[in-house]
Amino acid sequence: MSSMVGCNDDEVAENSSSLRGIKEKDTIGRDVAVLRTLLSMTQQQMADVMLLSRITLSKLENGDEGKTMAADTAFRIYYLASEVLRNSSFTEFVRERAACLRERVENELLAPKREEI
Repeated sequence: MSSMVGCNDDEVAENSSSLRGIKEKDTIGRDVAVLRTLLSMTQQQMADVMLLSRITLSKLENGDEGKTMAADTAFRIYYLASEVLRNSSFTEFVRERAACLRERVENELLAPKREEI
């Protein structure tokens, strides 16, 4: 899968002033926080959708999960991003961010786990 045009952080900053409070550290958790914010969801709402605790989602968004993220959490993020991407009612920008997140989870978390099997 190739990188999508909407995956750079400059475009994120230009497209949403509500993202200013999100950490600038380049992590999957940050990408989850960006997508959550673009979807106008609270951490609790997003955690409920992903079947995670709010505390787990908060840790993820703050980069505390990293490469040690549980496989089921990685799959939940991948599934959520896939569902957003499939839903044409979201803006193209939101769908591009979801595609970037899905690609990143696949490349950084799921592909290495497949190689271990």
